[in-house]
Amino acid sequence: MKKDFQAGRDRWPITRLRWGRILALFVVLPLLIAYVGSYTYLSRRGMREAETWGFKFFFYIPLDDPDVVKNELIKQSRLVTFYAPLNWIDRTLFNGKQRCTAMDLTLAGKPNQE
Repeated sequence: MKKDFQAGRDRWPITRLRWGRILALFVVLPLLIAYVGSYTYLSRRGMREAETWGFKFFFYIPLDDPDVVKNELIKQSRLVTFYAPLNWIDRTLFNGKQRCTAMDLTLAGKPNQE
């Protein structure tokens, strides 16, 4: 009788471990899909826009965004850092374009404040 109880007890940790893996898949897999999907959407839109303007690099944010017009590219630099691993994979395996890491849009300096 003790052997039957012991045999059932030995299987319990394996079952618990399986539920942990299943739960991890339900949490991690959607986050991974969202990460890759958002990168794909933003990078491909940026690449199409870069081809239209004749740029060698692409932006994750649209070029008509008010932040770009004001030369505040903080959002772009955050997205560059956030998507750096996926961009490296994209360039290495799929011949993707390089993203724009830094750019100064002011040619003549800041306008005078009057």
